[in-house]
Amino acid sequence: LDEITRRTGKLTKYVKIADMTNMQLLKMNRTFIKMDATISKKNEDFYPQLIGAVFVFNSPGWVSGFFKIFVKPFFPKRLVENIVFLPSLSKMK
Repeated sequence: LDEITRRTGKLTKYVKIADMTNMQLLKMNRTFIKMDATISKKNEDFYPQLIGAVFVFNSPGWVSGFFKIFVKPFFPKRLVENIVFLPSLSKMK
């Protein structure tokens, strides 16, 4: 993304979309979660201008509470502000 920004002269950002359909706490891949958190932290440290937004949809009700209590305190503030929990389509009907 940094190369695209330099080549085009337009700031390029990335957006992460997380579909949590059928997610279960006990079946979460903790290795992936730790690796994703490490990568997110490095992106924030080295390329803060590239972070666009993270959209989380179809998440079980407990996920946003879990995020606020156990995850949010460990992520950089600028990253947390860009995380958006969206309601599932079934709840929007």
